[in-house]
Amino acid sequence: MLEVMDQETVNSDRSLGLVEVLASDYVAKADNGEFLVHDKKVPQAAVLRIHGRGSPKGTLNYTAAFYPCLNVADPEDEEEEAASMPTESIEKKTSSERGRISVDRKSGEKDAIAAKNEENALSKVESTITKMLAEGEKQQPETPTEQKIPRIRLTPEELVKHESGLIIFKVLDCELNRTNVHLEVVMDDMAFPSYTSSAIRSKKILLDETGDCFVRELDFSKITLRLREKGESKGDEKKDHTIAKLTGNTLDTLKQCLVSITTLV
Repeated sequence: MLEVMDQETVNSDRSLGLVEVLASDYVAKADNGEFLVHDKKVPQAAVLRIHGRGSPKGTLNYTAAFYPCLNVADPEDEEEEAASMPTESIEKKTSSERGRISVDRKSGEKDAIAAKNEENALSKVESTITKMLAEGEKQQPETPTEQKIPRIRLTPEELVKHESGLIIFKVLDCELNRTNVHLEVVMDDMAFPSYTSSAIRSKKILLDETGDCFVRELDFSKITLRLREKGESKGDEKKDHTIAKLTGNTLDTLKQCLVSITTLV
């Protein structure tokens, strides 16, 4: 959804209309399951409408493209998958074990013969069922298996060589001297934060929240962490302002955080 806004200084920004773009027009997969690049960037012209309905409010000219991310393996995800794999050892019972009848030694030869006959009957039934299942499998069409894109394993040194992509981060905890604030992550010259935390209502809190941000050019990118106090309205400067912020090179921050848990002050 592409929305054009009229910036207001006192009240909230006012929508001038929006245009819906179908992702299916740009996202496609190859036969091996990999996503394909769509970079034709054909010029498009679409009519702006309030909430996508009503009379036209103008025309938006735009181009759109799709660039898939590499399927990079996450070491933490792989460790969780390995830990969740069942380690049960399944014991296969033989037909004699399934159809065994405990025979009292004092019950005589008749009980022993009856148990043997019942065991033979069970074996015949199992053999018949096995044949029927085998025939059914031959007649049943094979279900096509879903193609899985192989994961690429990159070292931290190899990761930082890529110019653009998504950085996925986890905010573990924070210790502040103010309460009732939000932590925001802003990338480069973006007008809006890529991530906004839930309200932090105590000076020391365990957040454990995950967010992501898009990096266009890693060598020139800047990342900003800021604490903001939210007001009821946009024009309420006393209750909607930046309390503190920290800006640094995205590349240096990424290198530091890839190695170990990092404390930022």
